Amino acid sequence: MLQCESLAPATRHALKEWSVAVDSLRDGDSLVTVRKGGIREAGREFRTEHRTFALFPTYEHQNAGQIGERHVNRLEMVLAEAPASGTLRLHTWAEVTDAVEVTSEEAVRAVAQFSVFSPAYALERLQWRPKKPLHILVLRVHRLAEPLVIPMLPEYGGCKSWIELAADVPLQPSTPALDQAAFEAARCTVLEALHAAG
Repeated sequence: MLQCESLAPATRHALKEWSVAVDSLRDGDSLVTVRKGGIREAGREFRTEHRTFALFPTYEHQNAGQIGERHVNRLEMVLAEAPASGTLRLHTWAEVTDAVEVTSEEAVRAVAQFSVFSPAYALERLQWRPKKPLHILVLRVHRLAEPLVIPMLPEYGGCKSWIELAADVPLQPSTPALDQAAFEAARCTVLEALHAAG
């Protein structure tokens, strides 16, 4: 169940996501992320545990072959700007406006243009443990006015989606990646595409 967190001044919850995806969401070039579950998660299954959270950029696993063509140059840029070893730079937070479970290839293809991931990679995630749905999260993303640099603690590692941070991340001051009208228009397009895909 989603917790009522959207008015909180700070959060310790963070969702791990490829740095290239965080950068795209931060710029308003993407609107959704897809999740299936990590090896270290209960039941190896993803759950939308929090409504509001920091986006925790990761640098492992991401590669050009699993990213949409228009985002490949972005990958090179975020890798070049990676923080110093042993540190983590948090600069983005998000609210889940919609969480949709999908089981069809048509639904995955319908939202491919709104995600940083290549359609082939999203389909690969769908087909892993095929009896479990793929989670499509529509995110309202915000940019922190000042990035927060914190230590990269050992407990933050591993294949898990959610992290409990050691210290609060203030959510304000921040600005939305997309203004309200642009976000609602894009969100409606995503939801309509998912509905049409069945």
